Amino acid sequence: MHVWLYDGGVDTQILSVKELAGALTQARRDMNLTQSEVAARAGVSLRWLIAAEAGQSHGAGIGRILQVLRVLDKAIVVIDTAPSHGSVYDLVRQSEV
Repeated sequence: MHVWLYDGGVDTQILSVKELAGALTQARRDMNLTQSEVAARAGVSLRWLIAAEAGQSHGAGIGRILQVLRVLDKAIVVIDTAPSHGSVYDLVRQSEV
């Protein structure tokens, strides 16, 4: 099983909590949002978001992570095998047909 962070353009394979934390931070910065703005929009505490971006997984909860990803226009895609060619976007489009 492979986990990818997907935004319709750039695919990022996530192999660890630290990589997910880094991807969240980078997505927030790419959107020129502060941690306070993302926390407020996602309905999570600023303290929680700071810990999540630091890779501290205690109490992270997939629900909260998904809330933050929605604010950042990202999604998690879980696939059985790594794409042999193309992108995760291609695989998602093929599965929707």
